[in-house]
Amino acid sequence: MQALHPASTIHFLFITDETGMGAAFALLKSSLVAHPANHVSLVYHSPAEPPVFQRELAILSRHFPTQFIPYYETGQPTELTFVPQETLEAILNTNTREELRILIYGTDEFMTSVREQLLFLNVEKKAIKLHFLR
Repeated sequence: MQALHPASTIHFLFITDETGMGAAFALLKSSLVAHPANHVSLVYHSPAEPPVFQRELAILSRHFPTQFIPYYETGQPTELTFVPQETLEAILNTNTREELRILIYGTDEFMTSVREQLLFLNVEKKAIKLHFLR
């Protein structure tokens, strides 16, 4: 009988703004399909209500109900952050996988702000990957 969870499982945490979502979407989707034992979370900041990719993400949520959780942060950023710290804390505190990989997509300002928040929350630098848009 095969174990329910492989020896090493990963929690992929995608954090993106509206400009980075297009670039992140393909990797997010392939992370779900290729590794069924891994978890995938998405924190999606969008000034638009509803966010542009909301339909696609709702479909992925129905296809992968135990594996994928999207978090929507809409509206304008506060003076200090794009993503509320309590959202990041909740995801980090409830991680149940052996490895955490954080992928940040978006504008330079967005990525810098989120990276600083994660470092403040004691996330290891090696777990954070910034994806600059061309």
